[in-house]
Amino acid sequence: MWLAAAWYLTNQKQGVSALRLQRVLGLGSHQIAWTRLHRFRRAMVRPDRDRLKGPGEVGETYLAITDREEPISPVGRKNKTSKLRVVLAVELLQPKGFGRIRLRRIENDSDECVVPFVQACIEPGAQVRTDGSAAYRSLSGLGYDHQRTVMLGSDVPAHVSMVGVHRVASLVKRWILGTHHGFWRRRPRRARRRSTTPCCDCPGRWRRCFGNGYSLPERAARVMARVQDLRGGKDYDADFSTRMKGSGPWAELIRQRVRKAAARHALTGERVALDTSRFRPPRFDAAQRELFA
Repeated sequence: MWLAAAWYLTNQKQGVSALRLQRVLGLGSHQIAWTRLHRFRRAMVRPDRDRLKGPGEVGETYLAITDREEPISPVGRKNKTSKLRVVLAVELLQPKGFGRIRLRRIENDSDECVVPFVQACIEPGAQVRTDGSAAYRSLSGLGYDHQRTVMLGSDVPAHVSMVGVHRVASLVKRWILGTHHGFWRRRPRRARRRSTTPCCDCPGRWRRCFGNGYSLPERAARVMARVQDLRGGKDYDADFSTRMKGSGPWAELIRQRVRKAAARHALTGERVALDTSRFRPPRFDAAQRELFA
């Protein structure tokens, strides 16, 4: 099982999520798949790994990673953005291709943040290519072969002159959106300590939870719309025989998925009819062992 997980993890170009690993390996628990995946990710990073030898490119990018309850304030930040700033270092191979990469979160693009990153990730004496930012001017005095390319007013696009940084940044963004469907930091919420009664039974409680921001307020309208589609336009169905089944296209889609899952696990066989004529009730004056005679 571990070898199969290692092979699948290293052969997927766009990354692997814990849910996908669970489906491929047929694991019954998402927690087991998540734990194994993070053990592999931890083992794939060496704490005392070698620094990049160059030539290499260094640049910054923004990633849409934030805290939904306490988002990053754009006040006082460059370009008035609330996204997370990340610095990248890409090793260039000759005659073409990319080698190892390094990423680190930084607070801003000043030399106090980017220069220590370069010193920790790239060997002194290596060729380092950057944009025209003033934060990299001190690299020449630190023993690096620094090559600056000013993007402002240049006829060459930035993704051509700094192809390594732009390629890695685009792949990281596609990995975040395609594999993980976005990142955000989760905090313990009071709603998790509340009752887990389904929203079909207590719609008022769940509407209050959505409105107070305990769950996902930006998805509240969509979630309640799906519930109403399953209940004929109502939040709550008092009929016990129908409220746990649902109706409409979404309910039919769920039924089709359940049927396919049952067929995949060979659970669609017909029930065997039992022959009750071979059983007889015991006599009242018989001993207990009469039942097993």
